[in-house]
Amino acid sequence: MNTHRGMLGFRDGDRGTHTSRTIMSTELTLLLDQLPGEADKEAYRRAVVDENA
Repeated sequence: MNTHRGMLGFRDGDRGTHTSRTIMSTELTLLLDQLPGEADKEAYRRAVVDENA
């Protein structure tokens, strides 16, 4: 593993987070569309945790 990449949290190989999963872009887009652009971190937390967005 490249030490610099490892220090940044990247894991290479078959079971690394960045190689074994995909970004849920459709779901992220739906979440971003539900909240105004100026929404803060707590608004996103409520939308995801409390409202199951």
